[in-house]
Amino acid sequence: MLRNALKDHNLDGSRYAQVVVDTILSFEPQAVIPPWMVDFFYPHALNDVVFSLISYGRLEEAARLVTRLMDENAFRRTAGKPPLADLPITGLDRLMHALTDTTRKQLVQESIQRWTASEQ
Repeated sequence: MLRNALKDHNLDGSRYAQVVVDTILSFEPQAVIPPWMVDFFYPHALNDVVFSLISYGRLEEAARLVTRLMDENAFRRTAGKPPLADLPITGLDRLMHALTDTTRKQLVQESIQRWTASEQ
C-alpha cells in the first residue's frame, strides 16, 4: 500500500519517499528500509537517502549505496555511456569522515579511484 501511495504521489521527485524514510528512521533507527524504497532515490536522489542513513549511524548501508553508484558510473563511462548520476562531493566527504571501519573506507576509496580513472 505504501509503495503504491508513493508511486501515485511522487510528483516532486523523491520528496515523499524522503519524508517516509526520515520518519521511519526517527522512530526506529535500525529499521530495514525496503529495497523498493531505496529505488525511489536511485540513482538521481541517492544523496538524500545517504545523508539520512549517515545521520542515523547507518554508515555501512550508506557506503554500499555510494559504492554501487560509483562502480556503475565507472562501468558506464568506460563503455562510453553517460553516468547514471553523480553524488555531490559533500556527500562523499561526509560519508568518508563518518566511516571508521578502515575496510569499508578503503572500498569506498577504491570506488572513487575507479570512478575518477574512468573520467580520464
